[in-house]
Amino acid sequence: MNGDVILRGARWRVGEASFTSPREILIADRPDQVVGVIRSAEAAARSGNWVVGYLSYDAAPGLDHHLATPGRSDEPLAWFATYPDSGPVGRVEGPPAVIGTWEPSMSRSEHSRNVEAIKEHIRNGDTYQVNLTMAMSAPVQGDVGALFEAMVASQPKSYGALIDLGDREIVSISPELFLKGNGSNVMMRPMKGTAPRGRSASEDHRNRRGLEISEKERSGNVMIVDMLRNDLGRVAVTGSVRTPELFVAERHPTVWQLTSTVEAELSTEVDLAGLLAATFPSGSVTGAPKVSTMRIISALESVPRGVYCGAIGYIEPGGDRLEFSVAIRTGVIRDGMLNYHVGGGITVDSDPEVEYEECLWKALVVTASDERPDLMETMRYEPGEGIPLLQRHLERLSSSARYWEIPLEPAAVGEALSAVESSKPIKVRLILFRDGEVEVETEELGEGDEPVSLDLARERVDPSEPHWFHKTLERSRYPETEEGEVLLVNLNGEVTETNISNVMARFGGTWVTPPVEAGCLPGVYRAMLIDQQEVEERAITLEQLREADEIAVTNAVRGWRKAVLNT
Repeated sequence: MNGDVILRGARWRVGEASFTSPREILIADRPDQVVGVIRSAEAAARSGNWVVGYLSYDAAPGLDHHLATPGRSDEPLAWFATYPDSGPVGRVEGPPAVIGTWEPSMSRSEHSRNVEAIKEHIRNGDTYQVNLTMAMSAPVQGDVGALFEAMVASQPKSYGALIDLGDREIVSISPELFLKGNGSNVMMRPMKGTAPRGRSASEDHRNRRGLEISEKERSGNVMIVDMLRNDLGRVAVTGSVRTPELFVAERHPTVWQLTSTVEAELSTEVDLAGLLAATFPSGSVTGAPKVSTMRIISALESVPRGVYCGAIGYIEPGGDRLEFSVAIRTGVIRDGMLNYHVGGGITVDSDPEVEYEECLWKALVVTASDERPDLMETMRYEPGEGIPLLQRHLERLSSSARYWEIPLEPAAVGEALSAVESSKPIKVRLILFRDGEVEVETEELGEGDEPVSLDLARERVDPSEPHWFHKTLERSRYPETEEGEVLLVNLNGEVTETNISNVMARFGGTWVTPPVEAGCLPGVYRAMLIDQQEVEERAITLEQLREADEIAVTNAVRGWRKAVLNT
């Protein structure tokens, strides 16, 4: 219904809340109305109302006439609704919404030309950094509430918001704080700097560390921090602006984000309109310096940003506490189409191809699934010895649990395994469910055939899919066979593993195994062989495997077994 708002996501101070049947809706359709609407919104909050809504990026000239925007969308520049109270958030029941194929507003070549134009502006001293964005559009079918619920589920660490404007809905899952106020104390937490999540725990750590030490990403981040410090300094008590955190890498389902925190104490005479006039829009979505950079953006971007890169949030009754997100990861749904912007900060060292790919990573968050898998370790138990490779199994399980943010209690694992006992070798399956529960299953070991017959899988492995790098209870991606094992090959024609084992191949006097990056599970028996320098990692194409002097397969239950490839 027109005027209804839902806030959901782990970052809102108020938690989950719904707002329905507004007492009043305050709208600014022209720049000269923006300040008046903000002051009316603040007054309504001080009169005891909840006030919830947004400020469009296109509203910036209404706060400071020096600021330029690339045209304006047909959404209100400012929209705030007042409510007597908040309510609980219900759950949407029904089929999920389906998003079609994305169409970008900029081609790769056009984006590249804009990046080069920005670099020329930087060399000419017009700007230091520009946040270049483009629109993406796709058809969407299904319930908007179901789409919003799925988006928040995929990005739980967000400031999620669903705003019904009547003829369209705004959906947002921004992870970035614009302003948080508590009396005279205000906080801003800009995000600037991005790296993709890794597929395995080790690759994920490398990507995070690479972001933290990247000279380009750190310089871009500190440039925005300095601008926000200056913005707040215009309305803060002298000497109160501080930066308690710099360059903190925040984890999200598809990317790492570099985040910093700026705090200040406002001067007593500054109202909300004055605070926004000094700080809006956030420097993290413009670049530096703000005025000249927004003029460059206005000249290069062909599609108005609208609510994207503006601010979404609320003012609590009494008017002293407020919270607004930077409206990134934000889209507008109208007439069956989802319009969603993506972008990134361009510096003199930016690579156009890398920047375009970064935009595509950011578009993934709308449809990315953050469903955590149930993890599993399959181990061999020996009478009188226990589980020979137990420590390696537990290290791999712990690594995957950290990657997927699954709670792991070592005492619970130890207690479950302590009950395992047998007078003969058995297979032990340790399951760590996504909620942290632990279960152990055992079964007898049958006779294993040798040599193992290998049949080639019909479908290729996509090594960009993280699940290949973690042992999970979900096995549907692995083909089944009644006899022998199935050999898997990735999209590049490289051997990865079999459906239950790692692959070894001998060429002359050297045994080699595919690298984990090819798309295979980091087997514990395989890791032991590498540590003992009995095998080395090397990419193996299917053609090379056919020419190998010997082939073997290994896993923790059966150990080393000879194998033959059925050609």
